[in-house]
Amino acid sequence: MLEVRRSVKIAFNEIAESYDRLRAKPWKVLVNFVKHEKFFHSLSKDALILDVGCGNGRHSILCANLGFRAVGIDVAPKLLKVAKQRIKKSNVPGKIHLIIGDVLFLPLRDRCFERLLFIATLHHIPLSKARLQCLLEVKRVLVKDGKALITVWRRWQPKFIGYFLKDFFKRIFKRSNEEFGDIYVSWKVGNKDVQRFYHLFSKREFLKLLKNANFIIEKISSEDLERVKIKRNFFAIVKTTSQSKSISN
Repeated sequence: MLEVRRSVKIAFNEIAESYDRLRAKPWKVLVNFVKHEKFFHSLSKDALILDVGCGNGRHSILCANLGFRAVGIDVAPKLLKVAKQRIKKSNVPGKIHLIIGDVLFLPLRDRCFERLLFIATLHHIPLSKARLQCLLEVKRVLVKDGKALITVWRRWQPKFIGYFLKDFFKRIFKRSNEEFGDIYVSWKVGNKDVQRFYHLFSKREFLKLLKNANFIIEKISSEDLERVKIKRNFFAIVKTTSQSKSISN
């Protein structure tokens, strides 16, 4: 696991500048979702938001532009350097604080964030037990009744169906040390293909993981741009509370 985790950090350091160019604006799917679901509704201005796997800081800036204070954390130093430059040029540099750190061991106090964004990051963590540890850390830093928005890539999307069908049948005859759903996806930087680890989820697996972390699941759905017929992402809104569980699809 450590080797794969190191490879993820190295990969995102390598693609930092390219990533920033191609992911300059907040993710439109995310922006529409949080608006439709009123994810930030009822929060007081100056509420504290955590952006886990903040990358180039685009969603931390989004939160700050909405009037909130944001903390962005990422494992890749070069991405944080890019984020720092981007935030400096924004209208809200005083509202965002950046930290280098690992989501498996967040260097943060218990119960200090009212909302948390965990966008397209959980699927870069190898091994189910480590992904569960990430979610327990997310839960730990949220206040009571705090909410997290967690997004992951969906396994059964057209681009990857062929790969996973072959992988499924291979496993019938040959044991694998990798989990079903693991894949490497390339990112082009010049003439080089930088390989990034992903674990792609079925809805059932994603739901089970969230339940194992003892979250209250308010919503889980497939999301993407309107023009995309087979949605490529799962979005989940989860809550830390002792109230009865409810799921909206």
